[in-house]
Amino acid sequence: MFISKNEKGEYITLLDQTKEQVERKRKTPFFCPCCHERVFLKAGRMKLPHFAHAANESCNYASEGESELHLLGKVQLYGWLKERGHEPQLEKYF
Repeated sequence: MFISKNEKGEYITLLDQTKEQVERKRKTPFFCPCCHERVFLKAGRMKLPHFAHAANESCNYASEGESELHLLGKVQLYGWLKERGHEPQLEKYF
């Protein structure tokens, strides 16, 4: 997931962050916008920076991981819509 919440309940995304900014956030606590449980920042060399639940979480949005191709597709669609004057919401949690 590309969206999480911080301790103040504010939505956080990593898409507009540099690698250095992402690295500085590594120890910051983040929370799932859906189930409000702790999520972890993942920012390696292989995948786009994103947030993930612990492996045994029971959140509906944690049921399966998103592949690199899926994450990249979300980013590309989001950018494409913004370029055309739309105001897309990156991820929607009900």
